Amino acid sequence: MAESAAHLVDQVIPRVPVRQWVLSFPIGLRIIFATHPELLASVLQIIHRVIARFLIKQAGLKRSAADTGAVTFPIR
Repeated sequence: MAESAAHLVDQVIPRVPVRQWVLSFPIGLRIIFATHPELLASVLQIIHRVIARFLIKQAGLKRSAADTGAVTFPIR
């Protein structure tokens, strides 16, 4: 885990402000996502889109003038 974090900080994430979000799903959804990982991917895309729009709006920017990204580590 430490190596993954070091790689992200040193090689992937640019030197820009970063915000961390931690999501937790109810056990029932976790079971569904474990058996159907394609559903988790779709849900995470929606969540990223909503958070990105929120942050861009909070920053007073237009979508065309902003870049967002996400790194997810599902823990089983």
